[in-house]
Amino acid sequence: MSTLRRGRDFVKQFDVPLYFVTALLGLFLTVGAIFLTAKVPSEHDWSPGEPLFWALVVSAVFVPVYTLYKSLDAYFETQDKRRSEVERDLTIACQKVVSRIVDACPRVGVNDLASCVWLCREDDSFDEIARFYLPHHRKGSGVIWGRGRGVAGTAWARGEDLDSDVTVLVARLDELGKAAFDKLPPAERFGLTASDLDKTRDRTGVCAIRLVTTGAKPKLVGMFVLEYSGASDFQCVSQEVFKRGVSELLAGCEDVLTRAAGAL
Repeated sequence: MSTLRRGRDFVKQFDVPLYFVTALLGLFLTVGAIFLTAKVPSEHDWSPGEPLFWALVVSAVFVPVYTLYKSLDAYFETQDKRRSEVERDLTIACQKVVSRIVDACPRVGVNDLASCVWLCREDDSFDEIARFYLPHHRKGSGVIWGRGRGVAGTAWARGEDLDSDVTVLVARLDELGKAAFDKLPPAERFGLTASDLDKTRDRTGVCAIRLVTTGAKPKLVGMFVLEYSGASDFQCVSQEVFKRGVSELLAGCEDVLTRAAGAL
């Protein structure tokens, strides 16, 4: 499906000229069929190998292919609209989680928190679908997160919710040095290399909570990830994430993701 989407996105750049070309070829296909039947201008002009014959063949192929493309385009437009609605609902939930934590933890500022929802893909990669943090534009770490990598990736691999005071891991890196740190068992460093951890030093704590589909057969679909960059009080943050108020908001996220199955 991703290949079809990429193909559709490429062709869509030429939508306007393609529309006019298709309209002209469609008109020629209709008029040409009439002229062919009437043998105008002559029967020979429509015989195989002649220009009018090939023009008719091209029209007969191009018009239905364009119709198929437009059907595919309409399908993806609907999918994009549904994803946009899902992103909006999940972003609101992310914002509400941050608001609850800031209200409950007086020493935690809204600028210290970044909340997001990551989809768990079949290729063991994450796909961020919603986020909330201030300021809105935030420099990325450059680390490619996935199953078994980072706190969220480890939570995915272990099948459990996790929270970690990252400053403890950073202190261990500074104590051991990069080479010795990289030799530690992956489980002790959340699958991170010394380079990965260096790139994320601004995060002092991370919470990762699994999001599963609702219904008879729950299935992991994503992770709610909360990153903290404050100097202290991560314990309050990690406690609040697992309390009822936040759990109810995350249950709402699970419902949104369940209803959006197929659009993501």
